[in-house]
Amino acid sequence: MGAVVALQSENGAEVKRDDLQIFDSVQVAQRRYCWTPYIPARCVTLLQGDPQTGKSTVVRAIAAALSNGSPLPSDDERREPMRVLYQNAEDDFTSVIVPHLKALGANMSNFARVNEDHAPLFFYDERIEDHIERFQPQIVIFDTLQRYAGGKVNLNDLTAVTALFDYLTGMAKRYDCAIVVVSHLNKQDTKAEYKGFGSVGIRASVRSTLTSGKIGEGTGRFGLFHSKSNGIRPGAPLEFEIFGDAEVCWLGASRLTERQLLSGKGDEKKKGKYAIARKWLEENLADGNAVWTADISEAMEDIGTSFSTAKRVKQDLGIRHFRRDNKVWWSFDIPDDADLDDDFE
Repeated sequence: MGAVVALQSENGAEVKRDDLQIFDSVQVAQRRYCWTPYIPARCVTLLQGDPQTGKSTVVRAIAAALSNGSPLPSDDERREPMRVLYQNAEDDFTSVIVPHLKALGANMSNFARVNEDHAPLFFYDERIEDHIERFQPQIVIFDTLQRYAGGKVNLNDLTAVTALFDYLTGMAKRYDCAIVVVSHLNKQDTKAEYKGFGSVGIRASVRSTLTSGKIGEGTGRFGLFHSKSNGIRPGAPLEFEIFGDAEVCWLGASRLTERQLLSGKGDEKKKGKYAIARKWLEENLADGNAVWTADISEAMEDIGTSFSTAKRVKQDLGIRHFRRDNKVWWSFDIPDDADLDDDFE
């Protein structure tokens, strides 16, 4: 027999409940995601990274896509637009956050926030649940963990951290939403699993962890690594580029490891002159375009790199060459009338 627990109803009458659950009586629920498999619903996701690694920019790009139902990398499913409760106390609301979201194509009617202009917001503030209940978002974002802890939660205390993330997880389940917490990394640690700011209990308490990092210096390229995923295979590491007025361009899957991202080095081949040559070739050979090698050599000199560097990029990217009109051309796609020149490198 199960354990019978006596409870008090609202009118004071005693209510008996059997707390023993037999597994064959449980109705299985399908796991749901805001972004499969990176951001699960009814759970807390941690997005962590060093300063200047695109954390706030990429989380806004993700939120913008979700707000209008646009597909995201590795998840081509087009879904219903989602409502986003977005809290960011580090960037100016009217001059940075709102213009950036508009530039990213966000559905602004699906965004809201708890106004922090006159009263700062911290975790455990009752306004958070009040506004979640009122707005009913599918995703809630706090940027950053350190700011919303606000000295009121000791992030180096395992008990305090566990209590905080239990609170956030409970809120995600009560309101059927995903919660994403953006966090800085601790540069004093070298092991990827311990670089998270504060107690290791932070990483242990979340169901999904995304780590952002630079890919070389000055390239404008960043990586997003799915470093923790409970109950499902992690998503592929992704690369993205930030250009213009903080616009985000997804570049597809990456071969980087989390350790490479956290080292600040990323892929050494994407630094300096290699990165310059790669960017030029990707742009000029896009959509099946072909370019004469003499023009490529001249272009490499003009942009401060060399033809030999371009040939290394060619090999790495799988660019092919062919001969036409007594000239050698480079292209990702070989025309049907091309004369293949296997002796040319």
